[in-house]
Amino acid sequence: MIMDSVYVVAFYTDEIITSGGPESFSGLPGMILGLALPHQHITWFATKVEAVSVTNASLIPPSKGKHVTYAGLKEILTERMKEEKKWGRRILLYTLI
Repeated sequence: MIMDSVYVVAFYTDEIITSGGPESFSGLPGMILGLALPHQHITWFATKVEAVSVTNASLIPPSKGKHVTYAGLKEILTERMKEEKKWGRRILLYTLI
């Protein structure tokens, strides 16, 4: 149950040890593969799971782009969200915690 009244039904596997799931749902001892919020008529289900081996070459950090500090990110997002008025402030609040 979340927010004291919304039921969440989850199907997960502990065969995938990473704790995660769709949207912002996580916290179970494995990967959430299916999630339902009956009250809101919302469901998410994995349709495919693939085991892919990861090599060291695929873990190389990107070489292009610009390095941004937390303060720089906050400045960029604040500037972009000015057009969004009230909602922009809410998005920033939740993003930059």
